[in-house]
Amino acid sequence: MKSSRFRTVLIILVFSLMVISLSAESLVVDKEPLRLVVYDYSGAMSLYLRSSKTEEFCPLFVSTNEAYTSGIYLKYGKVSRKLTRSAGIDVSVKEVESGAEVTYNLSGIATVVVRYTILSAVNKDVADCVRVDVSVENIDKYSETFAIKAVFDTCLGENAESHFSTYLSPSINTEYMFQSIKDDKWIKSSDGNESLQFLLQGGDVSSPQYVAVANRDLLLSNEWLPVVTDGRYFDSVWITGNSALGLYWYDVILKAKAKSNFTFYLTTATAGMVPPDVKTVCGNLSEELASLNIYTEPVYTDSRGAKFTVGELSDEQLNPDYIARLLQRIQELGDESESSTYYDEIQRLNGELDAILLKLGEGED
Repeated sequence: MKSSRFRTVLIILVFSLMVISLSAESLVVDKEPLRLVVYDYSGAMSLYLRSSKTEEFCPLFVSTNEAYTSGIYLKYGKVSRKLTRSAGIDVSVKEVESGAEVTYNLSGIATVVVRYTILSAVNKDVADCVRVDVSVENIDKYSETFAIKAVFDTCLGENAESHFSTYLSPSINTEYMFQSIKDDKWIKSSDGNESLQFLLQGGDVSSPQYVAVANRDLLLSNEWLPVVTDGRYFDSVWITGNSALGLYWYDVILKAKAKSNFTFYLTTATAGMVPPDVKTVCGNLSEELASLNIYTEPVYTDSRGAKFTVGELSDEQLNPDYIARLLQRIQELGDESESSTYYDEIQRLNGELDAILLKLGEGED
């Protein structure tokens, strides 16, 4: 009896989710041969490319439950959440010039804005590129540490000899965690005719700290960084060969009302052609990209490669006396306790000090 009741509840739940998915409106932006779809309920994005073979739109990400399998995640402090309405997050979607913009509002915590812009890098009459800009604003009154990750359920390579390829590796068919993408530059998913390429290094790209290729279910787990086993096939207990891509950016420390920004590109090609690389995109679109710049304050990079922002620096903060007091305060907090009581405050002050030193260094050039 209990088993029958459970099955009934489960069927109702699945049906309800299907109704929500079907009834939710989607924003569709066409710029031949690309089609960008953003789902109003989840804010998730799908991308389609008109195939040279069939002349129909071919999905570049998994087209079954695409609103739930790919997405953007935010980590604040030790908490991580997928940015979607079903997680209790306010989501708004609107069309902007040549694309779409999604705003996620986490009340009292942060506002995350994701902008997708369709561009033409090689031929002005043919769309072949999507620029993705992610902005995180701390709307709390205290400083906090934030991080962004993105998971994409790719599909083209799942029916080909190679799931993925990079600048250095022509074939990747098992799990792998890239500790740096500096030398590999990009990751491509292709079926031999259609190709989707993630540009992750060079130009104005915000290079991720880690990049993972693994089974989709592993990347969608609650763990911020998945436990990737190099050489393991893209299999799970539910499905075999379901590969996906995870991008993990550096933590940033944001003071109240400060913002941080991340940028990367998706480039496409059909008819077996090669998608544009970052040199082509940034070189041919310099004027368009300049007009798209959404950064409202400087983003600094410390000696470890971590990106952070502390807002606009005032003349007072560049004063030697202020810097001396800042150094003294950092030293005092460091001597207060061996515990982590003052860790956040020390990190914030060190971030401010690094920004000041970098700013003064620029003035010497």
